[in-house]
Amino acid sequence: MKVKELVSELTKCDQELEVLSFSDDQDLVLQKHLFRILEIARIGVAVGERHRGDDLIPTLKFVRSPKSEKIVLIKLLAIF
Repeated sequence: MKVKELVSELTKCDQELEVLSFSDDQDLVLQKHLFRILEIARIGVAVGERHRGDDLIPTLKFVRSPKSEKIVLIKLLAIF
């Protein structure tokens, strides 16, 4: 999702509501739960390079290189 899409979707909502996120990623889901609720801790911009490790898990290298790009990062917390 692009920033303008996120902003557009959020402006359609009651502006006094809290914003949460969730994930059904198997690595985040606790046993006996269908999904996990995550809280947005902060939103920021970073420069990095998208990368997949040997385990093929997507990650971000915080380096400046020809492949680097500015990326909006949303820090999520599992405890809120």
